[in-house]
Amino acid sequence: MFGILSKIFRKKVAEATTEAPQRVLVKSPLGMSPGSVWSVPDLDLAVAKSDGSLIGDISGDQIVRSVGHLSLFGLDVYHVRFSDTESFVQAVTQNGNIANVKQLRLFTHNATVTPSSRDEWEFWLGRLDRDQHGNVVRDSSGRSMIVEPGLIGGDAFQIDGPPAAVYTRQWSSQDNQAVKFKEIIQDGTGSITALVHEGMEYARRLSDDQTSTVEYLFATAHGDQGHVKVYVGIDIDPTNQRVISVA
Repeated sequence: MFGILSKIFRKKVAEATTEAPQRVLVKSPLGMSPGSVWSVPDLDLAVAKSDGSLIGDISGDQIVRSVGHLSLFGLDVYHVRFSDTESFVQAVTQNGNIANVKQLRLFTHNATVTPSSRDEWEFWLGRLDRDQHGNVVRDSSGRSMIVEPGLIGGDAFQIDGPPAAVYTRQWSSQDNQAVKFKEIIQDGTGSITALVHEGMEYARRLSDDQTSTVEYLFATAHGDQGHVKVYVGIDIDPTNQRVISVA
């Protein structure tokens, strides 16, 4: 699942001087802060592809464009994004110690879908219970009620083939709903934005051989941006990453 997510500590900014203020960038695991350079682990990708992984192509040295920080199931997660691709590295740490990476995965973009109607959104996120006036029915805690699960949050997720690739849900889910969480993203200028996810993580082993690659799928809906994104990922070794960090 995940490791744990440390809170991002805000640094106090020195009193204003005649000099231009310095940027205060979020610290992230493995020194992968905005502006740093990460070398793609070509061997990990080659092994996964030889096992039949659907992970996309990414190679060479990638410049870190932004780092996202989120809390999920009481765990701490970082999403490291790059300047010339929609791929990202997901890093999980423990006890707020960014030097102790418990899990590292590389995800590449697989698909973007733009639902154009309520029915299409409900195909992805589930059909909501509505009253005779079309208003969403909510339980005593204010949570909307799903009468038919959507693709995100269900027990399984399928990418059509041939051959079809079927993934099993990895995160716990109430009533087969997508998990909603907010990611706080900082880029190289220090600018901070928020990205709301309604997502789910899935996985499949690529063969009956228990030493074969486990492939992950992350599907997430961004209703405020009007689209759904699907990513495919693999585990990579956190002890064998090449990063040129910024000062």
